[in-house]
Amino acid sequence: MGASVTKEEKAKGTAVASLSKKIEMPSFAKAEQLPVGMHPGKGWLKKTPPEGVVSFLESKGCYSLYEDFKAEVSKEGSSLFGWNSKKIQEVTLKYKPMFKEKGVDLFYCMGFEWAYNSEDFYYYMCFSAPGPFDGDWKPADEYVVGNEETCSCTARKKP
Repeated sequence: MGASVTKEEKAKGTAVASLSKKIEMPSFAKAEQLPVGMHPGKGWLKKTPPEGVVSFLESKGCYSLYEDFKAEVSKEGSSLFGWNSKKIQEVTLKYKPMFKEKGVDLFYCMGFEWAYNSEDFYYYMCFSAPGPFDGDWKPADEYVVGNEETCSCTARKKP
């Protein structure tokens, strides 16, 4: 992607990128950027997760749950034409309570930008634990079926 995210930030799971911006995670959250293109689920299954995500999930005792989640998202939410966000969210909502039992909040995130006269979507998974903040925390790009205006893919009009 085009925004400046260092190899270290990717490895630690502390940031993901769109074409033009870096999305940084707070100290209590880790993120994994999802691949794009044809059959992205196949690419995600082959991809090694960021070390920071792995160590975070292992510390919570839910790395094997993550592997099951990743396999199901890759199978159900991926096609020749890319990701199907509604199907990914269905899988995410199925696994969310299982991650919550381990003290981890799970979010599927999708963002959108206009780039070079075309649409550019970016996708990532976010894992967080209760942190030093008031109230519930949610990533800015959280995808909500039927309420898409809550993520940055709203108002899909050229600037």
